[in-house]
Amino acid sequence: MTTTPLRRPAVSAGRLVRARLRSRVGLAASIAAAIAVAIGLLCALPAAAAMASAASIRAAIPDPGTAEGWLQVHTRPGTDAAAQDDAGRAVIADLLEDDVRIETVRVGEPGSDFERVAWRLTPTPAALDADGVERLARGLARVPEAIRESDAAEGGIVVSGGLADAVDGVAVGAIAAAAITPVPIVILAVLAWFAVLQLARLLGAARGRETRVLVARGLSAGQDTALAGIEAAVIVTAGTVAGVAGAVAAVATAWGAAGIGALTRTWPLVVLAVVVLGATLLVSQLRGAKTAAGADSVAGRIARAASPGVAVLLVLVGVVLVLQASQIAAGARAPWSVAVTVLAPTVGIAAVAVLAVILFAPLSALVAQAAARGAGATPSYPARQVARRLRSFSVAVALVSIVSAGAVLAGAYGATWSAASADSQQVTAGAALRAAVDPVSPGAVATAGDTSGVTAVAPALSAAVVAGGVAGTLVALPPDSMPDVLFEVPGVMDPVTLAAEIAAPRLAVEMPDDATGLRFEARVSTSEPAAAEAMQVRVWLDDAAGVPVTVPLDVSVDEADGAFALTAAAELPRGEAPWRIVALEVGQGRGWPGAELLVTGMRMLSTGDDESELVTPVPHTRLHSAAPGGTAVRSAMVWTAGGETPPRIPAVVTDVFAEGLGLGVGDDVDVRIDGGGRTIAATVASIVAALPGAGAGAGVLVSLDAAIDAASATSVPDGSADAEVVTPPLANEVWAAGDESAAAALSGALDAPVATVGSPASAVAGEVVTLWDAAAVGGALLAGVALVALLAALTAQRAGEVLVLRALGVPPTAQARMRGIEVVVVVVLGVVLGAAGGASLAALLVPRMAERAVPDVQLPPTLSFSPWPVVIALAVVGVALAVAVLGSWLAVRRQGSSTRIEEAAP
Repeated sequence: MTTTPLRRPAVSAGRLVRARLRSRVGLAASIAAAIAVAIGLLCALPAAAAMASAASIRAAIPDPGTAEGWLQVHTRPGTDAAAQDDAGRAVIADLLEDDVRIETVRVGEPGSDFERVAWRLTPTPAALDADGVERLARGLARVPEAIRESDAAEGGIVVSGGLADAVDGVAVGAIAAAAITPVPIVILAVLAWFAVLQLARLLGAARGRETRVLVARGLSAGQDTALAGIEAAVIVTAGTVAGVAGAVAAVATAWGAAGIGALTRTWPLVVLAVVVLGATLLVSQLRGAKTAAGADSVAGRIARAASPGVAVLLVLVGVVLVLQASQIAAGARAPWSVAVTVLAPTVGIAAVAVLAVILFAPLSALVAQAAARGAGATPSYPARQVARRLRSFSVAVALVSIVSAGAVLAGAYGATWSAASADSQQVTAGAALRAAVDPVSPGAVATAGDTSGVTAVAPALSAAVVAGGVAGTLVALPPDSMPDVLFEVPGVMDPVTLAAEIAAPRLAVEMPDDATGLRFEARVSTSEPAAAEAMQVRVWLDDAAGVPVTVPLDVSVDEADGAFALTAAAELPRGEAPWRIVALEVGQGRGWPGAELLVTGMRMLSTGDDESELVTPVPHTRLHSAAPGGTAVRSAMVWTAGGETPPRIPAVVTDVFAEGLGLGVGDDVDVRIDGGGRTIAATVASIVAALPGAGAGAGVLVSLDAAIDAASATSVPDGSADAEVVTPPLANEVWAAGDESAAAALSGALDAPVATVGSPASAVAGEVVTLWDAAAVGGALLAGVALVALLAALTAQRAGEVLVLRALGVPPTAQARMRGIEVVVVVVLGVVLGAAGGASLAALLVPRMAERAVPDVQLPPTLSFSPWPVVIALAVVGVALAVAVLGSWLAVRRQGSSTRIEEAAP
């Protein structure tokens, strides 16, 4: 009898892949979802960051209709206008290409000596992104010199417009943002890789029995790899398509076609992510299946044996990178510095996850031992189950610790950067609003105080100064106004303390409260009667608000006894009584430089209801011309509050200023106002890190009242000697406290530009804070998907326990409750360990990272913390945990109602 062997029906690879996917549809869908979230975030976040940065840059660049929005290079017209224009345009195009629009304009009266040809440059939209604004800044800085050296220049050039300065400031912010932008994205990428790695291992472990059966039926290793590869390709493709589609929808909704353009530029990152995640899925799935099937190779066992050493090595590498990153200078842009800045937090978080897993084993064992002493099943059984299933629960701990550490870093970075940026801006600005009014009048201060949104005002002097070989900034304000006007920066700038340290007794002579005017009387002897009539008298005053003002007096002359009786009078200007007289100047007047005048019998009186003598100037002064070729002395300070030798006044200086001159508290220093000839003799009252309006650079803060008294000396020329007449300084700015939205109204009221605290560079760099927060929430979403899949797989693996425990009298509801306790405890432990590690990383890394990303940083950032990224990230993880617990509860109830009998053990 002949027998015919049974033929097994051929099974195509496609049918087998479909069957394999259907058998593990939950895990496969979870992996696809994780890949979709990862791909979506990895391409959407960089695109969103680029769009937000471009929007900030466009908002920060001044409008081309204003002088700050263009750069204009002037030169004299050439003989060939067309050739000159072509030469100028060629130079500009060579430096800036398509980053600017070029407009040729003619200024001045045609044919006159004032006629000029100019090239006006305004930015094009192509230049208004992170890369373009850096190119634009470099090019604009080189344009004036390039035109000066070209054939387009005729007799030199003149540059006008503020575009170069504005673009340079914005470029600083873009550079600062670029140094930190990759960090949250790389951290998110590492989390995505780890989540897919662990889910792939779960998928492979679930296929252990299936792999044994297929191998027994003749499946070769190559065929097994091919099936796994096809399956991985299907899952990765599905996840990638879903992720890209989600990213396109989100970006298109927010930014339209421009957003899609930014999204397409992220394709290299997407390709890299697909390749890495696909390879991870394939390799991890195969290794997980072999391990579960009991066919693990010697190499696999060696790898597991070496894993503790790898963990220790990873932690050591993380420590080294973190320490290196904490020592990188704020302005470093070398490739190694950038790489360390990106790698340190990423490897650090990976090391935190490894340490959390390492600590999880002994902690779970200790908890299990303590719980075993209890009489009930709870918490003994959940604690023992966690200790027995360390490998599975360690994955959950690692995922949650990465999310927790990343969220803590995001919260620390955002709060630290914001505080450091705000402090630096406030220290640099000094006050919320600064109006450039030169000189400041009492009326201007009163007008500013009446402006809606302004709560306090003060006159201020801000000037460049030189002391020894150190150049710096002098800031002077009335001490009484400082607490109301200046910002308070905790630990750095206390207006009350600063006001007390610079306060000094007033030397100016106070006028009666009811005074309405001034009168100056003197006797003048001269051989030129017309010279006496041309004399000038000026008086320096300040009012109760500390506003210094110069008042010219109307001069009248009457001939008497061979000389002239000179009387000069003026009404007091608008201001707050009582007024104080600071200095008195008598001048020769224009047009009579050769005449000699002897002024005697001088006195200054106040006028009003009662007259009173205020000051008695020096007995006499001689006004004359010097010898030919000398300097003509045309006026004299016949009386000043400071006298012939002005007193030293207290000053607060910065560390930089003190170190440059080797100063200590109590040392004397003479500060000369650059270009003005005035010298302020000061004594160092204290040394601080930064000063309002000067920042952390070389700065000096003095009382405006005292500076007015001390910055001038009585100067009476004698004979033919040259003499320098130094007049008291006047305030050149109005500082105000209040709402920054009042800047436009204040500018209109004073007809002057008003500077606010906001910095275009900081606005651009601040976009990284939002990116950190988005990455933290995205990472929590990704971890949540992996956590749900992990716990669902673990519930399926433990199905046999349910029947055994039910037979022992533990109902499914109680079992579900114990499963929930297990998961909640593991997740909470992962949160705590991750938060502790993240806080340690933040303390080491965040201040230096924030310093790198704060444009024009003035103060070393101190660690701050915002809880919101952590709260939102943990809320996302909490939702995933609730879904997982609910799914476990339903699965346990379903398993508890099963009538299938199989071998199982709790």
